Amino acid sequence: MNQNAATRVAIYARYSTDMQSPMSVQDQLRLCRKICDTNGWTVAEVFTDKAITGKIDQRPGFETLRNKVMAGAFDVVVTESLDRLSRDPEHLNGFHKRLTFQGGKVITADNINNDETQIALRGIIGSMFLKDLGAKSHRGQEGRVLNGKSAGGRSYGFRVDRQPLPDGTWTKGDLLINDAEACVVRRSFTDYSTGL
Repeated sequence: MNQNAATRVAIYARYSTDMQSPMSVQDQLRLCRKICDTNGWTVAEVFTDKAITGKIDQRPGFETLRNKVMAGAFDVVVTESLDRLSRDPEHLNGFHKRLTFQGGKVITADNINNDETQIALRGIIGSMFLKDLGAKSHRGQEGRVLNGKSAGGRSYGFRVDRQPLPDGTWTKGDLLINDAEACVVRRSFTDYSTGL
């Protein structure tokens, strides 16, 4: 591949949850643009996904990038790391196969040579990370429930109760009954129990 200013380059950036900073995408883009500048490349298009996990491939930015890759629109896709593209081995490998079939390659900040071996290893590592994260999250949620707290989210019929703590933070996971919504819940159970 002729890597010069005429190289058609796409950048992809993603962060996983709304608990992460939206600035994460801007930080990734800045790093990717630096890679492009170092190589003398002009960026043709930028694709982003915000607050969407890398374990699914139905992400608007990623889907658009993948469709354009399949059409042969880019010679190089630059991303901070392979797990930004996907944490699923099948999706990551499929994307890489489509890109290399069109004569392109993936360039990352952490490893310029992303061959089949790197793609396979990073896909497995990403998948293992998600499995481990899921187990730790479940363990934490179980602990919160056993301590009488909400494991996350707010169910209809309750409201969040946040109280200031001495260190300046706020309590988390405490719920109180929302009387207006609780009436609906009670009526629903009563109606159900009478066969309605």
